[in-house]
Amino acid sequence: MNAAFLERAMHEAGELASLPQTFAEVLRVLRDERSSADQLARVLMKDPPLTAKVLRMANSPIYGTGQKIGSMIQAIRVLGDRQVTALALSTTVYDMTQDWLSSLDRMRFWRHALETAIASRMIGESLGRKSTEELFLAGLLHDLGLLVLEKMEPKEFARIWNEAGKEGGFVGMEYQLWGTTHAEIGGYLLRKWYLPEGICQPVDQHHNGAILDQTEPDLVPSQILMLGHMISKFTIAPERELNTDALLATESLRSALGIPAGQLVDIERDLTSTTMAEADYLEMNIGTIDDLLLEANRLLFEQSVAAERLANENLRLRRRLQKQQADAESVT
Repeated sequence: MNAAFLERAMHEAGELASLPQTFAEVLRVLRDERSSADQLARVLMKDPPLTAKVLRMANSPIYGTGQKIGSMIQAIRVLGDRQVTALALSTTVYDMTQDWLSSLDRMRFWRHALETAIASRMIGESLGRKSTEELFLAGLLHDLGLLVLEKMEPKEFARIWNEAGKEGGFVGMEYQLWGTTHAEIGGYLLRKWYLPEGICQPVDQHHNGAILDQTEPDLVPSQILMLGHMISKFTIAPERELNTDALLATESLRSALGIPAGQLVDIERDLTSTTMAEADYLEMNIGTIDDLLLEANRLLFEQSVAAERLANENLRLRRRLQKQQADAESVT
């Protein structure tokens, strides 16, 4: 990790390096065990547009409370302080970055981020995890380091981003060039915001191949985010294809987490419709329904091609081993 580069990244991040005052107060209230729902509500209500968005989301069918929520204090009591904070922080970060000039397709960026967030939450729920709000936020914020990196090194970023689109290996190119990655920059940024380690560590590690098949409990949130990222159908770069390495990594994570294959298939099946519904209530522009369905179908086709390629490689390997075994037996 290049500490000097990370510090420069925070300087270049400008306004993103520090959350708005409202959220600084929100996090302070949440860290105080003596704080109440009333105190949290008072802080959030200092931002009327944010309050309106949270109430709109709280009343959406997605959260299925079955009752009309008319105030921030009621939203906190019904949904919980962490759920309300996750919703509020999601829309705040989205709004903060919308005016940034970027060569990255911002609509595709948030489409991938939201789908990864939802996938991570659904995986966490399937495993009976309690802090699924943290998994959602980790998913939503996991690629923020890309925006910071592009802002501070626009020419070099564009060069390796385009090269990686053709050849793959973007994370390796980042590390070779800067001694760090967008994942580490993202984790570093979130720690500057004083977010819980249950959010920072998964963001920091979401490209760490060393944890794919580990079984340590402390690594589970990071593995969940990695798997959520892997099964996201919507990539940021349209030309970036799925490959057999990604399929093998997905299977390693599924096995390490102990998720039945059929259960993961069910999660993947529901991802597109859930992402479209939640984008509407979060007021995120991630494209039209036709755009999303077309993209999902393209990626499903690529996934089937990659799976067929992997099956053929396995068949060739088995035949080679059988031939080697037959040759060995003929010699003896």
